[in-house]
Amino acid sequence: MMSILAGLKWSIGVLSIICIGMLCIGTVSGVMISSPDVVKPGDEVSVFVGNLENNVPVSVLVVGDIKTDAGSFFSYGIHDLKLNGLKLNSPILNIYLQGLLYPSKVNVTLIQKNGDIYIALPPKAVKQDGTCEVTNLQRPTLDDNDISLTINGTAAKTQVPVTVELTGTSGSATSFAECNFNIRGFSNGVFDVITKVNNVDVERKQFTVQDQLIAIK
Repeated sequence: MMSILAGLKWSIGVLSIICIGMLCIGTVSGVMISSPDVVKPGDEVSVFVGNLENNVPVSVLVVGDIKTDAGSFFSYGIHDLKLNGLKLNSPILNIYLQGLLYPSKVNVTLIQKNGDIYIALPPKAVKQDGTCEVTNLQRPTLDDNDISLTINGTAAKTQVPVTVELTGTSGSATSFAECNFNIRGFSNGVFDVITKVNNVDVERKQFTVQDQLIAIK
């Protein structure tokens, strides 16, 4: 499938920034193991899922609020996305952006398998209301082959809300699976990671991104 994401390593062995959704068969439940509220650009994020049934809907949403300068160019990326212990069938990627400069265009690039697959999508025009949607990007499967996604655009405001949604169905039952990725593209901002199974939220966590120059109180 697509190669999304490279950079924000929020380690703590989980959406390291992170949250861990442990799902019970039948009844879905989410359990957070560790969850630092502040992360640095380049830190890795990991999501853990346990007791996952075969052929159930799974989705991961990364919702970011990027702080930037109005009128400036930005490049936002979700990189080195890997699923360890889980095969995702019929994965679909959807991207939603707001606060963009009109008229301008958004460019999306997907890279998979260490660059063996490189897909530069046609530029997508920003709507008059400053929004842009790049939806229904499909690949046959997604597993432990890394994927990276880069989104380039021009901000109309000082904050650009970006939502990246990965959905699919589990290709097998598993007692433990892990999703790792890192985010790149802003040194300061806020983002949420939301994990769903069977269309039910099993984990939701908000994180603040701060660069190395900001003192920790």
